[in-house]
Amino acid sequence: MRKLHEHGAPEAIAILLARGVVPGDLRQAGVAGYGYLLGALHQVGAAQACTALLTLDPASNVEVGCAEDDLGELLDLLDALVALRHTNAVTTLANRIAQLLPLYDADWEADRWEIMMLLKAMHDAAQADAVSVLADRIACQMPIDSMWSVAMVLKDLHELNESSALATLAHRTALEGSHGHGLSDVIEVLSDAGATSDLDILLSRISSEMPAGDNYLLLAAIHDSGAVDALAALAKRVSLDDPATVAWLLEDLADIGADAAMRHVLARHPAATVNLANGTGSLLSVLDEIGASGELRCLLSRNPAREISLDNPAGVAWL
Repeated sequence: MRKLHEHGAPEAIAILLARGVVPGDLRQAGVAGYGYLLGALHQVGAAQACTALLTLDPASNVEVGCAEDDLGELLDLLDALVALRHTNAVTTLANRIAQLLPLYDADWEADRWEIMMLLKAMHDAAQADAVSVLADRIACQMPIDSMWSVAMVLKDLHELNESSALATLAHRTALEGSHGHGLSDVIEVLSDAGATSDLDILLSRISSEMPAGDNYLLLAAIHDSGAVDALAALAKRVSLDDPATVAWLLEDLADIGADAAMRHVLARHPAATVNLANGTGSLLSVLDEIGASGELRCLLSRNPAREISLDNPAGVAWL
C-alpha cells in the first residue's frame, strides 16, 4: 500500500482496500503487522479503514512480547496511534507495554535498541507515568553482563531524566559491573550523570581487577572522571615483573596527563625489579620519553644486555 501510494496509484489502493484489508476480529486473526497497516492506512488517507481498524482496539489486543517482531509491532502501532492522535489508545498501549513487557525474556544484546526506542517513543508521546514504570523495570531487570549495553541504557535514562531508574541501574552496575568492552563508556555516563558514589564503588572494584597497561580508553575515562584515587590504586598495584606492561602503563598515563599516577608507578622503582628477559627495550624507550632519568640509569646499570633472552629476536633488536 505504501509503495502504491509513493508511485501514485490510487486506483490500485482502492482495489486493495475493497478486498477488506481490516479483519473482523483482531483477537481471532492475530495482530502481527496491524500497527504497520494502521500507519499505512493513515498515510494513504483511508480514513474509513483506519476507523474500522481502531474500532477493533489494537492497543488492547496487541501481543506485548520481547521478540524482535513483537517489539517492531509495538513501535509501529504506537507511532500510528500517535500520528492519528488517538490519545486514549496511546495511553492504553503505553500502560500495557510498561507493565507487561517480559524484560527477563529479552535478548538485550540484540533487542536493546528496540526496547529503548519504545521507551523513548512513550516519552515523546507524553506518557510520563508509563515511561517511569518501564524505566524502573528496565533498571531492575536488565542483566549487567554487557557493559556496552549497560552504558547505552544508562545514557538513555540520563537523557530521559529518569533519575530513579538511573540511580537503580547505576548502583547495580557499581556492584556487579566488570572489566570489559564498554566499561569506559559506563564510567563516562556515571560521571556525566553525577553518580559519584556509585562511580567510586565501581572504580574501587575495577582498579583491583583490570589488567594494567593494556586499555588506554579505560584509563582515559577514569582520568577524565576525576577519579584520582582509582588511578593511584591501579598505579600502586600493577605488577612490576614485566617491563613491557610497565612501559605500556607509563606511556598511557603520560598520554592522558595522569602525572600523579605516573609518579606512583615510578616511586615503586620498577627499573630495579622488572624481569630483564623480555621487553626491556620498550621500558628503556618510555623512561627516556617521560624524562625518568633516574629509573633509566638504574635499568641500564642492571646490564639488560646480559640478561635478555635470545629466543626473541625482535626483543633483542629493540634493546
